[in-house]
Amino acid sequence: MQKVFVVLKNTFVLDLRSLALFRILFGFCLFIDIVYRIPWVYDIYSDNGILPRDILITKFMNAWENSLFLISGQPIVITALMILAAASAFALMIGFYTRTAAFLCWLLVVSMHTRVSIVLHGGDDVFRMLLFWMQFIPLSNCFSVDSYLNKTKISSYHHFSWGGVGLLLQLLYVYFFSGVLKIHPVWISEGTGVYYALSLEEFSSTLGQKLIPYHWLTKLLSYGTFVLEFFGPLFVLLPIPWRHRRTLLAAVFMSFHFGLFLGMELGMFPWLCMAAWTMILPASFWEIILKRWKWAPLFKLSTLLQSWNLSSPPPLIRHGVILKYIAIVYIGLITVWNIYEIDDLKLKKPVALRWVMSVSELYQRWSMFAPYPRKDDGWYVIEATLFNGKKLDPFQDDHKLLYKKPKDVAATYKNSMWRKYLTNSWLKSYYDYRLYFGRYLCRKWNTEQKNQATKINTIYIHYMLEMTPPPGTGSPEVQQEMIWRHYCYDKPDGWVD
Repeated sequence: MQKVFVVLKNTFVLDLRSLALFRILFGFCLFIDIVYRIPWVYDIYSDNGILPRDILITKFMNAWENSLFLISGQPIVITALMILAAASAFALMIGFYTRTAAFLCWLLVVSMHTRVSIVLHGGDDVFRMLLFWMQFIPLSNCFSVDSYLNKTKISSYHHFSWGGVGLLLQLLYVYFFSGVLKIHPVWISEGTGVYYALSLEEFSSTLGQKLIPYHWLTKLLSYGTFVLEFFGPLFVLLPIPWRHRRTLLAAVFMSFHFGLFLGMELGMFPWLCMAAWTMILPASFWEIILKRWKWAPLFKLSTLLQSWNLSSPPPLIRHGVILKYIAIVYIGLITVWNIYEIDDLKLKKPVALRWVMSVSELYQRWSMFAPYPRKDDGWYVIEATLFNGKKLDPFQDDHKLLYKKPKDVAATYKNSMWRKYLTNSWLKSYYDYRLYFGRYLCRKWNTEQKNQATKINTIYIHYMLEMTPPPGTGSPEVQQEMIWRHYCYDKPDGWVD
């Protein structure tokens, strides 16, 4: 029994240098993500944007959730919170007061995500989940300002803790449960999953669209995606006596995400996941990089880090018993939650579980194009009529009203947040958000106009629907669907609700 425990423990041992590399890359991705949002504070996070605070609290917010971003609806206050979040992410990246920085990042990111959850995508969920577990592990023991300030050393880079177990399992759950949810013919028998995913032109890049006609390739990629997501995490945990197994698996998953970056517009998700996989790199990886790879610049960097004490293992941070048991409890909770999310089991979550996971913002569902990608592709045309009779599209930068299909549908979305917001708004489950999008469009345009004649009177929001046909059956037909109409001032004559 003791041997079994030793084997299991060794399975979850992480290298402190790999954790430090993960911290640096993850912190960099988080810093970029937060800075990327700052220019959109007015449109997305303020009371002048798509979802004012009073509407969020009364109509859409979970009673068990809260957010620091609710303290004010003024852009200047929200921008200050964003800057604080970016500073915390930078401190996390360089390893300065690392544990405090990790807590602040988690608190502020959770608050930011809770403020406007309709704009969130899978990468945001990964940010939030990993930040929770990063508070439980010693991220600053290598390559950090904290390690430079602390001169005491230890003899081993090996680290085991329940927080580390939770961090590793959380990463693997992203893929394993996504694979479980993909147990559907489009992924495991038909092999059309990647074809339908790339056919969603609101997400696919130019390169991704060029792959669509090669059905043999998209079929191969569909099978490969399912096999990698379902079996890859299991191979990470299997106690196979192969020194370079985890290095190879990390390289395979990184290559998978780089392929996603090339083929689809997914925001920070591919880069964040590539950064996350560095946490599993074993000691053998560092032996190759620092000792066997005879590359002069790398040796100079290694020598420099040694002189700064940034590549030497400082004292291992010993966490208290309370944190240990909190980690154990939440390992159980995220495992149970993901099992409840398996549709085929048809399990109903207990209220207590919903409450705990809502408070900690650890609720999760890894349904990336699962059980199958949507077939209802399309793009938006927002027709606004001014009081002077002129028609335009207030959402596009050039304000041109074009019903013809754009050459690059993905480029019609300003960024990943707007892409997710508008793709969600098309779904019937988000129907109630459309009223506030209409109000936002009126408010943003009309406050910038001095003359009544150039202000918007009415808005018609159209979704130009293309249902993706099965492979090799021709081009889709475009159907114009009016999903919302809005008047900015008094109801026009003849307007029928």
